[in-house]
Amino acid sequence: EEKALEGEGFYEDGEVEDPEDADDETKEVRSTAKKIREARALRVLEAQSRKNKEKGRVSRADKGVSGKQLQTELGKLGLDVDVSSEMKRDQSRKAAAVTRGKKRDPSHVAAVERSQRPRSRSGVRDESMHKEAVQRARFASRKVAAKSRKGEGDRHIPDLKPKHLFCGDR
Repeated sequence: EEKALEGEGFYEDGEVEDPEDADDETKEVRSTAKKIREARALRVLEAQSRKNKEKGRVSRADKGVSGKQLQTELGKLGLDVDVSSEMKRDQSRKAAAVTRGKKRDPSHVAAVERSQRPRSRSGVRDESMHKEAVQRARFASRKVAAKSRKGEGDRHIPDLKPKHLFCGDR
């Protein structure tokens, strides 16, 4: 019996053709699915490579385009643009900002000094008054600290097996 089966090719490893593979439509669907899987794998790899790439950092000031450069580039494209008035306005704005930064309003300066003062010195006239206030605060806290030490009656032995939790059937 075994020899007969071997002779017929029963035990041979060969690809068994699926009866559905014979259909042209099925073959086309499977090839399309294979292409989709390959495209998806390719997109995943591209996304990973994009994510891992370290890009050079350029400051916004370095990225800026000067007016003359903009005018020449637009001129090459055939657009006649006059950027000089806008360039002058930008320059005057920058100059005004610089002069604004240099001039200080006296009331503004005083307000800034008040805001920069530490809270411990906010209600104090001068250095000697500040030292006295600090000394009085230390003296007042000394009494409280002396009374707040832990005494013998304050000791607590924790009850690791409280009876109300461990008695009963459950």
